[in-house]
Amino acid sequence: MTTEATPFPVRWLAWFFLPSLVIAHRTVLEMAKVGWDDDRYNYTLASLAVALVLLYQEWDFLFPPRLQQDKSGLWLAVSGLAANLVLTYAVPGVDLFWRGVALSLVWIGGLWYCHGTLSLRKGAFQVLLLLFAVPPVPQAWMHRFEVFLQHSSANLSELIFRLIGQTMFRDGLIFQLPGLNIEVATECSGIRSTTALILVVAVCAHLLLQTGRSKLILLLLAIPAGILKNAVRIVILGWLGSNLSPSYLDSPLHRQGGPLFTLTAVAVLGPALWWLMRREAAASSPATRVQP
Repeated sequence: MTTEATPFPVRWLAWFFLPSLVIAHRTVLEMAKVGWDDDRYNYTLASLAVALVLLYQEWDFLFPPRLQQDKSGLWLAVSGLAANLVLTYAVPGVDLFWRGVALSLVWIGGLWYCHGTLSLRKGAFQVLLLLFAVPPVPQAWMHRFEVFLQHSSANLSELIFRLIGQTMFRDGLIFQLPGLNIEVATECSGIRSTTALILVVAVCAHLLLQTGRSKLILLLLAIPAGILKNAVRIVILGWLGSNLSPSYLDSPLHRQGGPLFTLTAVAVLGPALWWLMRREAAASSPATRVQP
């Protein structure tokens, strides 16, 4: 069965997205509250907004006229909605993550049903963003990621301190500097900036790179770049606090210096992106192709 393409996803919005917001309103409200109240989950709201904007901007490419509907998508959407309702009302105590996954399946199944398998494959990035945005990662998973960033930042900070010749003694997550002690606390893990960086890098990779390999390479570099940014922040604040004045630890540089320290990550990811773009351009150039 074929259908004519509509402007922005009117059919998808009317049949699946908007009704699911009403039917699964309890899940939607809880996810919105988590994304708004918990800084670690701010990325969920941003990812959902980016996914919808990219769907709108690339709609004509992703969903051209005369599309083949796929009833498998309808079954996926119905199953996702049923699972959400069961997990919400019949199985108390289920993590919000799984209810969010079920809701995202409603939206993805709706796209699949309305516009077919080929369009769903072409819009794989937007689909992955929906999966990244809708279900808040379980607290236990988020805590593990937070601890990983915390210890990785501390390890790299120690290395940089030694490279610049700064006198210090490390005891776990505490650095003892002359006249100053610094603890790499959970709040200093950089999890907010790292998740934001991952989202920005993913969008840049989608818009500027062509091959899946190049996109994956750039995305994998986002976490080390985030750790480097956080370690540089710790080292600079520690050095200033130890050698100039401890007041730097309570200065605007500490509280509001995130964008400035992000330049460290840009210094890593910018050249990497440039090299990957050059590499793709060289690979697609007719001069580099072997003639038969």
